[in-house]
Amino acid sequence: SYQPFELPGGIEGSKIIAKEDEADGKRPPKRPRSSNDQSETTTSSSTGNDTGSNNSEPMITNQIITQQFKELDWRKLQDIACGSCIFCRMPRCGRCFICVSNNNAQGQPGEGRGYCLRKICIAIPIEFKLQHADKLGFPPGWRFAFDDPQKTSLVIGTKRILALAGLKIISPEGKLYHSLESAFAHIPHSPHNPLMAATTMVEKFLVHVGSSRHVSIPHFLVDKNYCIEFTGSSQRGGSNNIVLFGKIIACMGPSAGKSEEDKSFFIVQYDRDVLSIAKSMGTEVQPIQLISSELAWGGCISYERKTCCRRDSHSAIQNIDQATAAETWIAPDMRLEDMVERPDGTSLPQLTIVARGYKFVFRVKISNYGDKQHFGVFASCTSMQESANQEINLKPGELIDLGIFAPIGEEVRREEDRKTLPAFIIKNYIHKFKISRWGVVSGRDNVIYDLTDDKTGKLHDSASKRVLSYIRKRTKGEFPTINARIAPDMRVHLLFGIQYEGNWREYEAGMQELVPLFSGREVEVTISRHYGFGSKHAAGSKYLQSISMFQTEDIVACNSQLDCMFDSSETVNRFPPNLIDRSKKVVKCLEERTQQLLKMFSDAKSQEDGSCIGDSVDDSPLISVVENLKKLARMLERHHSEQ
Repeated sequence: SYQPFELPGGIEGSKIIAKEDEADGKRPPKRPRSSNDQSETTTSSSTGNDTGSNNSEPMITNQIITQQFKELDWRKLQDIACGSCIFCRMPRCGRCFICVSNNNAQGQPGEGRGYCLRKICIAIPIEFKLQHADKLGFPPGWRFAFDDPQKTSLVIGTKRILALAGLKIISPEGKLYHSLESAFAHIPHSPHNPLMAATTMVEKFLVHVGSSRHVSIPHFLVDKNYCIEFTGSSQRGGSNNIVLFGKIIACMGPSAGKSEEDKSFFIVQYDRDVLSIAKSMGTEVQPIQLISSELAWGGCISYERKTCCRRDSHSAIQNIDQATAAETWIAPDMRLEDMVERPDGTSLPQLTIVARGYKFVFRVKISNYGDKQHFGVFASCTSMQESANQEINLKPGELIDLGIFAPIGEEVRREEDRKTLPAFIIKNYIHKFKISRWGVVSGRDNVIYDLTDDKTGKLHDSASKRVLSYIRKRTKGEFPTINARIAPDMRVHLLFGIQYEGNWREYEAGMQELVPLFSGREVEVTISRHYGFGSKHAAGSKYLQSISMFQTEDIVACNSQLDCMFDSSETVNRFPPNLIDRSKKVVKCLEERTQQLLKMFSDAKSQEDGSCIGDSVDDSPLISVVENLKKLARMLERHHSEQ
């Protein structure tokens, strides 16, 4: 069992801990344990549904890649490969279905026929690479391919259960996903035998693409009841608390003989009556979802606490130990956000949370961190009890849900806040990466929630009235006290606390960040975010490299984004010269890539044997994009010469 952490004045702390960014070093390894004790995993960000709900995900579809294409012609793909991209230069993976089929009797890799699924050239149009996924357990019409692995690392995102670099999964409607768990949350599962269908799909797909082999394995938490609570969004505006009950129906873990680096995750099935109630309150959730080990342990513990279950040998609380990571969400009892007037006459947002007998107040104030003054968020805590020497009533692994970070609530819903990943990439590059802190990957991971104005790159009016928009990114050596997560309804939430990941020493260090807060002082809170790049110079090179490999649907989305940013000559004149130069580089990259794709499509159509899908490709969207890009390039060049 966990031991409490002592704070000054007899106050007792809770257990929660934070994992540092990769740049800050690795965490001490956990002691090895059997699958019946603990399953290690990364933090989950998968969950939700995006159909038929007022608070659903955006209907951003890729009509260009919904056509029916012919089967892959491996020889043609090899002939048109560029030979210089990261996929062309790396060796065969040796693990995918094609590589395993080509292995000799001794298990050594051979050349054979076929193309390694993990090294199909990035420059090849995605239309040429799409493969059927229905034989792997997906419903008919689903397809997948591997594309630029760098693209998804260029923006802020929450951690994924399974990181398959460059993966694209496309629904029959053209919706795009970059991870298996994101696609899994939107697949209609069979109501008759959901466990068999879900586990079979995961197993077949991971084996086929050569990822770590995960199979359904026994685990202590399987068949345990599960509970998660979070702040939902009301159909009439405002917020309400959502509590979902369900059951852990399976654990997907590495098969025998695999290394400890392989991670396990769980499948949860929510109670349909509870989902119906949540839907009536404006929150729609998919009934079957993939969750991480941390959430599985935390959810089972939450259920036992809520239902006052007897803590016997079958209890999750009795069987967890200090080396087991756990995460439990706590929805606040009360939540109020309003604007507070400052002495200079301006107003800034303030958020008040009441949870577990404490009142937390989060204020936006000037932060003196760094060379320049900017706004940050400062928290204070007041006990609602008479005695000052009370325990902090937070149990191990509990994080307080501060509310929805994005998308902004129903009363100020902004469709323009939803951007595709490529559209956000070019906007972020043009604005010199300053909008990165206000853009985050949603549960549908090809959609970015962007809280900034397209032309200025500053927070738009609706976002500027919300406290959560001002939280500063933590620096090296700081433990983040705010954690970004994806809720079961696919919205991005921010949670307050020090995350616990199974290391008591790190927990104690993290709790030191909260000692002044619970002792009556005001403390600035920070968030840990993963940008995927180091210096801005290195980031610029990576961005342009990724843009030069965009696919057809990416270029079409970028063209629409540029139309929003440069809708007139007057708009161009308001851009500073350095941003105009960056815009010219983006337009040049997009134009060159568009011409390259058009040539590939033209060459494919000219093949007499009709192979490689050439006859099925509609290149008319790219033709119109080329003309628009040339027009914009002339406008930018004219503005540059006039200055």
